[in-house]
Amino acid sequence: RRVTSYTRPIQLPVWVRLVGQMSDTCTCEETLTTVGLGDGTGFLVCIETKISGAPLSDCFVLQTRYKAISLDGQSTQVDAEYGLDWHRSSTWQTRTETAVLNECRQFFEVVFLPLISDALAPSSLVGSASSNSVGPLQPRQQSQGSTLSHVMTANLDIEPSSVASERGIECEYEDADWISSSEYELRIELLGASELADPEYRFGDITTGVASFMTGGAAASLSKVYAELQLGAKRLCTEPADNPQGDRSFPFSQARLLFVYADEPVIQVSCFDKRNVQAVLRGDPLIGRGEVPLGPDLRDCRMRWAEVELKRGDAAAGKISLRYQLITVSGGGA
Repeated sequence: RRVTSYTRPIQLPVWVRLVGQMSDTCTCEETLTTVGLGDGTGFLVCIETKISGAPLSDCFVLQTRYKAISLDGQSTQVDAEYGLDWHRSSTWQTRTETAVLNECRQFFEVVFLPLISDALAPSSLVGSASSNSVGPLQPRQQSQGSTLSHVMTANLDIEPSSVASERGIECEYEDADWISSSEYELRIELLGASELADPEYRFGDITTGVASFMTGGAAASLSKVYAELQLGAKRLCTEPADNPQGDRSFPFSQARLLFVYADEPVIQVSCFDKRNVQAVLRGDPLIGRGEVPLGPDLRDCRMRWAEVELKRGDAAAGKISLRYQLITVSGGGA
């Protein structure tokens, strides 16, 4: 048993900090306990974290549990479970859960998995062993709504590359472009948008805005934002985000896309506001465009997070937060 205290930055996408009105740093007190599961079998690491200096941090305690199980001589399964124990209710509970659990997920995928993957690998493979998180990650609601937990699982194979299940990915991503001869698929999940600028003008925007103001409804601007991603010649779009009030910062929901990957150097990201009649002549109005560069290190198959800076012309137009991972397809390249 060990107790530590430290101050740390709040590593969250910009849209989460804006929506949740969160500061940049917080103070944490961790109580760590380890439990053995038997010689050569595995172990548990349980961490209770009390947070201060962040909005609503006095209302909950973060519970973390890591479980490592030896599967065979060459692989280890690591489960991570994050939960929020609420001891005082709040109207901001859902947004706080989203913010905290997204940060935990980012730490698990970007920091924790690569670290233990290298630590478990033989010295000759350090830096080349890869980790593959099985997802998407879904919350599991506990009794009486007092606890919300996220469970994440990863198989750490001590090999230069990881192989994903085609059927598993197909179940997660409806817009998959499956080509049996392809060796790699690029999995992308859009998390949220922040500080979006107004979209391009379309005829009728002023009239629609005045009518919405008079009736107390939301203006059309930014109420149905969607993203279009392009990799090579392939373009895929998300469903419009649920943003009825037209906020400039908001999360996406279930916005997952899958591309066949053939060493393209960049992902093009465009953001639009969905229109109906107004889009007939000129299409949906553009909010901004950006890109995510793809380097050779992408082939380590590790999860990556990015905040894409959007621009329209020379003007800043906001940011899109996303996570992406290259998957080695079983039987690909045959």
